[in-house]
Amino acid sequence: MKSILIFVAMLIMVPAISLADESSRPAPVPDREKLNAYLFEENRTYDDWFVNQKAVHFKDTYIWVYTEAFAKEFKMPSQWIDSELKGADAIAFSTEFSPPLCGWNGKPNACRASSNCLIDVYFHQKRNPVPWDNSLRWTDLDIRTTSAFVLSSLRPVDRKELDHSGIRSPFTDPESGDELLWWRVGIPGVSAIGGSAFIRAYDRSIFSNYGLLVATISCDEITGLELSADSPFRRPRKILRTITFPKSWRDRIRPMIQKIDESERAFFTEKLKELQSGR
Repeated sequence: MKSILIFVAMLIMVPAISLADESSRPAPVPDREKLNAYLFEENRTYDDWFVNQKAVHFKDTYIWVYTEAFAKEFKMPSQWIDSELKGADAIAFSTEFSPPLCGWNGKPNACRASSNCLIDVYFHQKRNPVPWDNSLRWTDLDIRTTSAFVLSSLRPVDRKELDHSGIRSPFTDPESGDELLWWRVGIPGVSAIGGSAFIRAYDRSIFSNYGLLVATISCDEITGLELSADSPFRRPRKILRTITFPKSWRDRIRPMIQKIDESERAFFTEKLKELQSGR
């Protein structure tokens, strides 16, 4: 009788064990070939990825402007094509918060993270060639955008190896060998004249036939950039490349710039009042 009870108990437990095994199994892994076919489908457009995409996806927060050829090559929307863009094939504008600066008015915990305005500039190697310096790295980045900037303050022995003002410009005058900077083209009476963009990163071949420059520009109204070894106040002045920002694109980025300006004015007005009141 005892052996019969054990046998019945085993029959009852088998389905339960089977169900437990089924529930603990990992979900089936998608077919790798089908996944790659989906991710690298050449016919998928910008709208397919970022507008009509129902699956979880990154939101494109850049403000774009580009040439017709660039749009065709990368399957970008036609509404951001602008024939007024000169000197580059595409520009993408964005903003970011910098690491907080603390100690305002002598208060260690009084901190504020300021905003930076950035542009990603794409150059086609044939349509818009730029004078890259062949003696420098093929790609580089500014350590101030990485944790290495923090560590460099703690390693004096290595500090001399790092340039805290940004990376060296990867552009050189092919005739004189002088380092070339991208100078802001401001609007008299509206924005400051002069000042160079801080190069954050570059890659001479980010895509086939395309180089990329990432630079921080001042958050105010400028009409373009000029590549030169000389500041805008020097005469005579040799300009090797000019990038013209289309008016329609400047109109689209203006609200973001104005918002940053209003925030900064409010902050410094408040700090001035604190100083005046002795708080």
